[in-house]
This record gives sequence, C-alpha cells and structure tokens, in this order.
Amino acid sequence: MKSLLPPMILAVLWAGTGALVGVGLNALYGKDWIMPCGALNMIFGLSLLLLVSRNETARKIFYEGPDREDESSVWVAILWALPVAIGLVGVIWWLLGKLLSS
Repeated sequence: MKSLLPPMILAVLWAGTGALVGVGLNALYGKDWIMPCGALNMIFGLSLLLLVSRNETARKIFYEGPDREDESSVWVAILWALPVAIGLVGVIWWLLGKLLSS
C-alpha cells in the first residue's frame, strides 16, 4: 500500500511556497495575494504529481525511493525542486518589496 505521507508533504510544500509568492506580491503591490497564490500553486503541484504518477518509473521512485540501480527521473526532481525555487522567488520579491517601500 502506498504511503500518503509523500503526497501530503508535497501538497503542503507547494501551498506554502505559493503563499510565500503571495507574501512577496503583497509586499510589492499591496494587495492580498496569499490565498490565491497558495491555492493556485498547490493545484499546479498536484497536477504535476498526477503527471508523475502516470510514469511507472517515476511513480516507483516517488513512493518507494530509487533502487540500488542508478534509476532516476527528472520529473520527480522537478516535483520537489520547483516549489523550493518558487519559494526563493517569493522571498526575493518580499525582500524587494520591503526595500522599495522603505
């Protein structure tokens, strides 16, 4: 049976980094973007998880981890690395908004 922990962690990660982008946009433009950005980012991330789950190798790597063989999938790497990069963009936007408002 597949564990529900990796998709739950992934959903929280995608929603959290989307909220970070919303905070950054809020600092830049002064409107409330936190919830729409978080929800939209989580929808995008879970859609990407759906695409990853359709590939047998990627699904196995995501839920069970890689075997001893050098098996890898770029889609699984994107699934985990893209929200981190998006979160960094949100932090940069937030810092830029604070710098420009001062």
